[in-house]
Amino acid sequence: MGRSRGALVIGIAQELSTYFLRSEYKQGVALLIMVLVLLIRPQGLFKGTM
Repeated sequence: MGRSRGALVIGIAQELSTYFLRSEYKQGVALLIMVLVLLIRPQGLFKGTM
């Protein structure tokens, strides 16, 4: 469940980032989101709540 929601969040963020950045940066946006989540919540976003 968490993986599919994470993939959805990353996909939406990648597509929305094209309004502000060039499309070449879509992969960088995904990487940045993953790194930030790992730094802020290393146990996962939904650990123990789902």
